Amino acid sequence: MIATLERYAPNIRRAIVGKQVITPKDIERIAGITGGNIFHGELLLHQLFFLRPAPQWADFRTPLPGYYFGARARTRRRRDGRGRQARAHEMLKDWR
Repeated sequence: MIATLERYAPNIRRAIVGKQVITPKDIERIAGITGGNIFHGELLLHQLFFLRPAPQWADFRTPLPGYYFGARARTRRRRDGRGRQARAHEMLKDWR
């Protein structure tokens, strides 16, 4: 790995002053994160993009009538409010 980095940062080997290897077991013990996953769970295809937070709730609706999941204000690396706009659109469809 260091050899690969050296292609882009020639002096990287001399700049390294130490190393630490942390396993998922260590992360679980040190930080209390179950399973040692820094994302607090696996990022799987069925949990990403248009299937979030779960496929049956991806349209912002929950099993409780009139209760909607919030959307992140930040989408596509911009703070443009498109997530909130999409949620509002779904809410308006239900109110009509």
